[in-house]
Amino acid sequence: MVLNSMAEHGISPTMVHYACVVDLLGRTGHLNEGYDIIKNLPCKPSMSILESLLGACSAHGNVELAEKLCGMMIETDPEKAGPYVMLSNIYNASERWIDAGRVRSNLEGRELRKDPGFSALLVD
Repeated sequence: MVLNSMAEHGISPTMVHYACVVDLLGRTGHLNEGYDIIKNLPCKPSMSILESLLGACSAHGNVELAEKLCGMMIETDPEKAGPYVMLSNIYNASERWIDAGRVRSNLEGRELRKDPGFSALLVD
């Protein structure tokens, strides 16, 4: 693996290196391998690395791992609405309507709001 090769050559991987490998593994469907890297990080995982693998869970329909990642994200930043929204969407895609409703109710009960996304386009 790339990370082992780096260590063999005296290069200490940074969080960016870990994030790139986890993203690559997630995009190719190797979700458990990506999760193993996250679990074995020498430091606390960044939100972006967790979000990357969570997005891959959504794309590949891995609800069980998505639940674990959302738990980690909520533990890291309990005031962030994104993990709740993503998990609710993953449940909806898996037709787990009751679970999706439970997550949305939890989100509303905590009075968290997801800021809507927006795009800007400059026209000459």
